[in-house]
Amino acid sequence: MQIGIHCHDDCGLAVAGTLEAVRAGATMVQGTLLGFGERCGNAKLTTIIPNLQLKLGHRCIPDKNMPMLTTVARQVAEIANISIPPIRRMSVPTRSRIRRGCTRTAF
Repeated sequence: MQIGIHCHDDCGLAVAGTLEAVRAGATMVQGTLLGFGERCGNAKLTTIIPNLQLKLGHRCIPDKNMPMLTTVARQVAEIANISIPPIRRMSVPTRSRIRRGCTRTAF
């Protein structure tokens, strides 16, 4: 039997809960890109994947695709008209820029 995990980010612990579930034996992980979801959101796959693959040794995506997480996250944030908080910098250093008359922070 396979066990999976689906966390909501009510207390800001969806990623931590997901990683702990994998450590405890969960083999299926549910989440959304940048944590989009009902209420306060879901577990962020853009944070979970690098943590599982780079820190815990689980193969989630091909290594050559890892840098694409940053690109896709930026594109989705742009489309959704949101800023990615500077603390969310797994693969690229933080930088601020001015775009369309407002200051934006990206990772």
